[in-house]
Amino acid sequence: MRVICIFLLFAVGIFCTSGHAETDGGINAVKEPACERYHLPGCPRIFDPVCGTDQITYSNECLLCSSNLEKNVQVKIKKSGVC
Repeated sequence: MRVICIFLLFAVGIFCTSGHAETDGGINAVKEPACERYHLPGCPRIFDPVCGTDQITYSNECLLCSSNLEKNVQVKIKKSGVC
């Protein structure tokens, strides 16, 4: 009986964790910001954070585009949300 309980706990643990591994934001996650959607340099005051490939969290995609324009760089979106 004890062996069966241990086996079931082990099986449930594997079942619950399978397929839910987080990626580290590899190359497939990087995407180009859609800067053409915005009238730069002005940006809306919407909080929808994105993590740039420079490891900086921008309050929204427009602010990432504005920063790219100001600094003459090509930072891309590593992932949605904070870094």
